[in-house]
Amino acid sequence: MSLLVACVLVGCNADRTAAVRELNVGMEAFQAGSSSEAVEHMEEALRIDPTFAEAAYLLGQVYQMRLNNYEEAARGYRRALDLEPTNAQYAYRLGTALVDQGKLDDAVTQFEKAVANDETFSRAWFRLGLTQDRLGNHTDAVASYTRAIETNPRLRMSKEDPGGEHYHALADLYLRFGLSDHAVQVYENGVQNNATSTRLLHGLGVARMELGRFDEAAQSFEATMKQEPGHGSANFNLAVAHHRRGDTDGAVAQLESFLASGAATQDVARQAAAQALLTELQEDEEK
Repeated sequence: MSLLVACVLVGCNADRTAAVRELNVGMEAFQAGSSSEAVEHMEEALRIDPTFAEAAYLLGQVYQMRLNNYEEAARGYRRALDLEPTNAQYAYRLGTALVDQGKLDDAVTQFEKAVANDETFSRAWFRLGLTQDRLGNHTDAVASYTRAIETNPRLRMSKEDPGGEHYHALADLYLRFGLSDHAVQVYENGVQNNATSTRLLHGLGVARMELGRFDEAAQSFEATMKQEPGHGSANFNLAVAHHRRGDTDGAVAQLESFLASGAATQDVARQAAAQALLTELQEDEEK
């Protein structure tokens, strides 16, 4: 959220000037962490100038991001969208607020409106795909995820996001339906474009395992652990890959490493599976 709004329109009237002043005070309050004060000033801006779409939009953001009041957030976004019906960002944010309320069908409508007004809006394509997926509209979800990838292969949903979540969503959908070869292709492309994403590296290993490509799967899990040494799933799955490719010594060593790690204590089910496999392998060696 930008800090200041300028009244730059030619012939900006007195109402808009006063509304911009109120909005800027509200945004400063938002930045300072005073959400209730921000709401007061933004609502005052809208009282002064009911046609001020940006004020309605920013009011929606305060309700959604700080107050977790998704109904009021949706009302703000909808008001902004009524004033500017072709604004893709307003439609997108309304879609996210509707998802927060569990109104998935209505959210799909808004995400579709966003991408109709901006075909390159990769974030909206991704959220559209996620929502369609949740609704069970898997064919539509595949198309939306694909468009998200095509419009921005390095999409990041936040500053902390290493990227590639749209690749993972598409590949995971393929895995759920047994299309492991498709999943591998998606993950490989995703890793090329988002090299620091451990989620994609690990997912690639899982997909390769599904195809029986255990040597390559082990390489993926090793690469995952190189980037994130404490990655418990990769640690365990690397042991399984060693076992499946006939490397008993490697499997035993990896299982022992996993069981000695903190990751094992945080995943009781996988810890039990690792211990059972380790016991089985050790007993086989003793025969």
